Amino acid sequence: MKRNNKREIERIRSVLESDRINVGDSFKELLELDLKKLLSDYFELESMPKTEFYRQNDKIVINIGIKALRIKGFGQIPSEEM
Repeated sequence: MKRNNKREIERIRSVLESDRINVGDSFKELLELDLKKLLSDYFELESMPKTEFYRQNDKIVINIGIKALRIKGFGQIPSEEM
């Protein structure tokens, strides 16, 4: 009986943890738009970024995939003014 309870508790814990990282489409869409804005400063993009989230042990792994045609050239990094 205790074995079944322990297995059931682990199953419920696993479901709850996976539900916590299931982000809504609006979250993914906003994140991917922000990534596009950021990365387009450095690359000529061929596609929109695609994101994937999953749990690995106690961490959340975030994979970001994007295709770029080229890296944009930079002359000099601006100095930080104080």
